[in-house]
Amino acid sequence: MVTNHLQLANVLFDAKVEPEQVILNAFDAELYQGKISHRGTIALPPGQEPVLQLDMRIEKVQLSPMLADLAQEPPSVTAGVLDLHANLRSKGATERKIMRTLSGVAAIDVNDLVIRDLNIEKTACEAAAAAQKRELASKQWSRDTALHNLHAEGDIINGIVFIKPVTARLDTLTLTGTGPVNLLSEMLDLKLDITVLDGVNSANACEAINPAVRDIAWPVRCEGSYRGELDNLCGVDKSRLGKLIAQLATKNLKDGGGSLKDTLRNLFN
Repeated sequence: MVTNHLQLANVLFDAKVEPEQVILNAFDAELYQGKISHRGTIALPPGQEPVLQLDMRIEKVQLSPMLADLAQEPPSVTAGVLDLHANLRSKGATERKIMRTLSGVAAIDVNDLVIRDLNIEKTACEAAAAAQKRELASKQWSRDTALHNLHAEGDIINGIVFIKPVTARLDTLTLTGTGPVNLLSEMLDLKLDITVLDGVNSANACEAINPAVRDIAWPVRCEGSYRGELDNLCGVDKSRLGKLIAQLATKNLKDGGGSLKDTLRNLFN
């Protein structure tokens, strides 16, 4: 079975039609080596728009082929296994109206996620180098970001997902962040804090980082469209970087680190 370009197998559909509502008792199917399960209702009040309530579960679904079929183009995600639970409500008779009124809550987990043309590690190292007023160490950077796991929870209000927060782990970094994801315009604005982990791999990743500030959460901002090319999506959050440097200097002064000039020299040299 194919619906909205998605490949479904072993579909179980059980619905009951009543005078002013449709009750979805079950919509279960296998999907890209995983499974989906939906339960919900569609209220049909006379003279008014339909009102949808849906409990949606996705388990162990291969994310890349699903996104490729859904969008009918190569996705930015090249690997990852998705688990999602969402409780949604909306109203409207068209897909556009349903998206504009979509609200609820959602939780997402993705394991072994690989994002093409986006290198979060390099961006974090650029933030550290910028704080130290140094050039980023010359090396061959990967074009992709590989995350061991990613977890995000969010409130959905009129088609906008307000992340609170997203957390993820790489070999060398951990990140956390918050911000809106607009499902209608396909735009996002995430403020991330990225911390370099202890260990040989991490030390080699960001040669520019002074060991004295290795445990700092470096500010990165990912802003723009999440469709298409992602190479310019994320960059150093310069507004928060300035505040971070001031906080570090203030802390060092309180700890007896000497004058402000000496503090900055010790932190970033």
